[in-house]
Amino acid sequence: MTYTLRDRFNTHEIHNVREVFKNVSSAIPELGLKMCVDGTPFFRFATDRYSITLSPMWVRHRKNEPACNVVITSYSLKVDVLDLCIATRVRPLPQILALALTIVQDMEQLADNQAES
Repeated sequence: MTYTLRDRFNTHEIHNVREVFKNVSSAIPELGLKMCVDGTPFFRFATDRYSITLSPMWVRHRKNEPACNVVITSYSLKVDVLDLCIATRVRPLPQILALALTIVQDMEQLADNQAES
């Protein structure tokens, strides 16, 4: 498969990601999630230890289809923990963000547990 950059997310995608962010930040305030970049041209969310970047992409099957590149970066390790491109037809953008947030939440809990031991 071939992936290429897309100019921006569409209005529907931006609205859905903002809704997921609003729900997660109110439901799990202890995560300390902040939105650093708001959909133009990409999204970036951050906690104290990690950042999530969602970038608009195209994936080429028979024609160009919308996709999203997800990058989770660890500030302490200074590496990308996860870097993958997912077609939004397979997994909608709100689900992609929710899964990335679950990964970050789990890694934050592991880091807290390690600090306590």
